Amino acid sequence: MFLAGYTLVPISLSSIDVVRNWRNDPSISDNMDYQEFITDAAQQKWFESLNNSENYYYLIKSKQQFIGLIHLNCFDEIKMTAHAGLFIGEKKYRGTGASLAASILILSFAFETLDLRSIYAKVNKNNSEIIKYNHLLGFVIDSEMDEKFQLYILTTEKFREKKQSLINLLSAVNQ
Repeated sequence: MFLAGYTLVPISLSSIDVVRNWRNDPSISDNMDYQEFITDAAQQKWFESLNNSENYYYLIKSKQQFIGLIHLNCFDEIKMTAHAGLFIGEKKYRGTGASLAASILILSFAFETLDLRSIYAKVNKNNSEIIKYNHLLGFVIDSEMDEKFQLYILTTEKFREKKQSLINLLSAVNQ
């Protein structure tokens, strides 16, 4: 999957250390549900637990550098839903359009290839930047999860309505 200079590459055993290093960075881990330090062994165990028919984990690549991670998981085959998550590990790529390109790619895959009806995103209530970003994509609050997190939802219809304007915004950002 490729858009605007960004590629989504399936995660592999050889790339899990870079993901672990990003996840252990407080600028990322502080916004996650799981905030403990991730060891090599824990990362290996996590990777081995992934069932690729039920999880889609991709590294976001710009030119020859991995810069972040995006995924779909927690599939509900009856409701035709999944959960999505994203982070940009390389700080110089934050605010550059990388998140938007990766989001358009994964959401297009979810709705157009996998034919899902809705995507959920678990968002830290204190992360105003990510809340604004999810609203930009078309997500709305679905429910309160606990004192720290809210669950947002994006429907197929809303994404179809927003997709072209998101692509146009990405084009403007990349000029």
